[in-house]
Amino acid sequence: MSYYLHAFIGRRDDMYQIQKIYNLAAVRELGQDIYLIPMTQQLFAQINNFAVIENIEPYDYLTTNVENEILEHIGNRTIAYIEVDYWDNSGGQVGIIWKDKQRLFNYQMGHNVVNEVLKFFGVIANPDQDEFDTLDLGRYRKTERWL
Repeated sequence: MSYYLHAFIGRRDDMYQIQKIYNLAAVRELGQDIYLIPMTQQLFAQINNFAVIENIEPYDYLTTNVENEILEHIGNRTIAYIEVDYWDNSGGQVGIIWKDKQRLFNYQMGHNVVNEVLKFFGVIANPDQDEFDTLDLGRYRKTERWL
């Protein structure tokens, strides 16, 4: 069974700032003042300005153009971008956190990246759950389902 999620993560006001700039950005509440914007193919095309630009490895939907666009608009905000891809227990997670128009962290492929990103934003896990499960990020198995 597969699971994939490509999304921006951040605080409410920061996510709505992205939505003001990109009308295809759909903001979804996760809890603990954490919000998500699913990086759909349509949103990717809008942010990327329909250009063919170099991908930032190992991301699928993060290009140099997307990063430059986001950095241009975030000001002193803190925003993360994650990609989670699993198929039959193989795969992994990557993530990046931007703050003050620069990269703060760029997490390499692993299995605990989303939890690290959520901890950075202050998410507190419920007893017997990690941060990912506390915010119920597994409720949908595909990015588009968040719409």
